[in-house]
Amino acid sequence: MADYIKSIRKFVGHTPIILNTATGIVMDHGKLLLQERAGGGWCLPGGYLEYGESYSEACKRELLEDTGFNVKVVRPLGVFDKYFMEYANGDKLQNIGMLFWLNQLVDVCSVNKPRKLGGSNTLI
Repeated sequence: MADYIKSIRKFVGHTPIILNTATGIVMDHGKLLLQERAGGGWCLPGGYLEYGESYSEACKRELLEDTGFNVKVVRPLGVFDKYFMEYANGDKLQNIGMLFWLNQLVDVCSVNKPRKLGGSNTLI
């Protein structure tokens, strides 16, 4: 996806663009799956849609890429369209994101405390 965004940026520079994301909520025995952000902080796992992809397809792909978990979309929870970002390099965007409730298709193991799940994923 980074190459797609870079190709758009070659034409528009720092002009604000609209990008679409899909994010999912995965619970395991009362524990919520979160992902540590590269720049600090925590978020629900998800990411940008690729060209031709639906929101639910992107959500399943992103969860697999980011966490290694195969998931099933149970239902959409909402669309969030008033999220604006400006990156340190001056790039601006409006993020339109769809949030899903997900079931995991593989057992994640129950945990009693936050636990690293490889990479930067944690159940809390």
